[in-house]
Amino acid sequence: MLDRRLLHLLMAVAAVNGLVCIFAPLGIVVRHGGAHAEVGHSIYFAAVVALALTPLELVTLWLVLRPRLVELVDRRQIEAEIARMIDGQLLEMAFQPIMNIASHQVMGVEALARFTASPSMPPDVWFSRAERIGRGAELELLAIRKALDAARRLPEHLSVAVNASPSLVMSGELLPVLLRAAIPPQRIIVEVTEHTSVEDYPPLLHARDQLREHAIRVAVDDAGSGYSSFRHIVALAPDIIKIDRALITGIDHDGARRAMVASLVLYALESGSLILGEGVETSAELDTLDLLGVDAAQGYLLGRPTTRPDDWADWRESSTLITSPAQAAPLRPTTPNI
Repeated sequence: MLDRRLLHLLMAVAAVNGLVCIFAPLGIVVRHGGAHAEVGHSIYFAAVVALALTPLELVTLWLVLRPRLVELVDRRQIEAEIARMIDGQLLEMAFQPIMNIASHQVMGVEALARFTASPSMPPDVWFSRAERIGRGAELELLAIRKALDAARRLPEHLSVAVNASPSLVMSGELLPVLLRAAIPPQRIIVEVTEHTSVEDYPPLLHARDQLREHAIRVAVDDAGSGYSSFRHIVALAPDIIKIDRALITGIDHDGARRAMVASLVLYALESGSLILGEGVETSAELDTLDLLGVDAAQGYLLGRPTTRPDDWADWRESSTLITSPAQAAPLRPTTPNI
């Protein structure tokens, strides 16, 4: 549709170009013709411009401007979609259970956004598009508020993990939202998502310390993948380390993956962090995590994300909720709640 409109515009410009070229001699004559000299002057210069814009140059101009025009139209469309999403609050929250591997009990949940707006797109695409137009933090906060509001219907012993980008954590806007939640702060975990590298850690560490002052714990999401490297983990010193599913899938028959996870387990033992494996889909993967000393697990094998309160009510059996980082990762066989 966009290409057709621009093609029509190009054809119109070419037509005008041709007409002006036809009347160019008139402009040249009138320009030297007394009473109508001012009108002739304008026609003359229009003719000069038209003669300069040959068809080849018009095509070149089209090729130069087209990407910018496409980007501009695309941005306007994204702005309208995100505005409709945020203003209408067109998302709901699903919760996925997190299991204590030692006790096989549900000990927490992760809140995951499910968008109901059109067009249908994965959550990460919605968040990426919102970030592109400068409304990423606004959409994140909307999802967090809805998650913590829905958490009132969860069993009271379950912790609730919400996702937040480093920029949102450092902005100062997140903590007031968490403190106004309907659940106590010690049940809240902030999972720091990272799809770009953190260039300046002191502001992030200051924000982390503010969260901890209110008993809110911090987790590093997708550890071992992308920018969530060992350097990032050591710098942030999280209460919980969530191992990316890329290291979990097939871990039962892959020595390299086992070695990587074992190194994270050793770090967690030294630092006092709890360690959690994401994306567990087979019993063999779960058994391997247990043998390696991983504390908790999350994945389709243990439960899919669900928006049904009836499903949430089934997650009532749990061990005692931990309330401080010092309790986060005691030695085996005792495994804490998250």
